Amino acid sequence: MLKYYIVVVYMHIASGRFASRWLDEVGEAQNMIEEYVWAIFVSEGDGGFPNFFPIGLFSSYERALEELDTLPQDMNYQLLRLPVNRMFPYYHKKSGKLIGMDGIHHEHFHFRDDSGGDL
Repeated sequence: MLKYYIVVVYMHIASGRFASRWLDEVGEAQNMIEEYVWAIFVSEGDGGFPNFFPIGLFSSYERALEELDTLPQDMNYQLLRLPVNRMFPYYHKKSGKLIGMDGIHHEHFHFRDDSGGDL
């Protein structure tokens, strides 16, 4: 038997909350709220995955941006929205090897070019 679901998604980036609503098998509305945190990572230009490491974790996007403004501009940074209580691995389709993160919103803040000089 084919089941149809109607899904409505709401996202408020600033608060880090993600909500969805769907109809279950008997047509009753169900709600799901996922929590997110905002993480600041130092991003190194050399090497493969992972080529960055975390230096801060915040409950709001605005607070993370404030901290990014205070960091030294001799490094590159990434701001990632990470879900709480949920896995997000990305596996290579053919080899099955874990190669990254899937479905993660991220922003780049490049203050240094790849050669190590300032922009």
